[in-house]
Amino acid sequence: MIKYSTSNQTSTKSNHKNIYKTLGNNLFKKAKASTQMMRSPKGWAVDKAILDKAIQSGLEYMVIFEEEFSLYYRSLLSDFYAYGKEIEFKNFGKQIVLPIKHWQITSPGQPFPAQLELQL
Repeated sequence: MIKYSTSNQTSTKSNHKNIYKTLGNNLFKKAKASTQMMRSPKGWAVDKAILDKAIQSGLEYMVIFEEEFSLYYRSLLSDFYAYGKEIEFKNFGKQIVLPIKHWQITSPGQPFPAQLELQL
């Protein structure tokens, strides 16, 4: 995988196809649930090497735009190590799947749910 910079975005390139982009403190990618969402456990997978680089770079969130249903999925990158399951595919290498219950889901134009704070 090759990291390269364009104007104000950083992308990670694999097999001549842009997969991940850095947008603010987010690691971002587009995906299709019918072909890219894991079935067991149901969730989204991220390349382990990319995940490690993103965390080392100080990024905080993984955001996936699911193109078929126009939904945004967001999770903390640290949740992949806290709740994810490591898998390995022959052609894709080591990945970590984060089950769907650990993602926040919203529609375009809608904010992600905020964590409520308890005031003492």
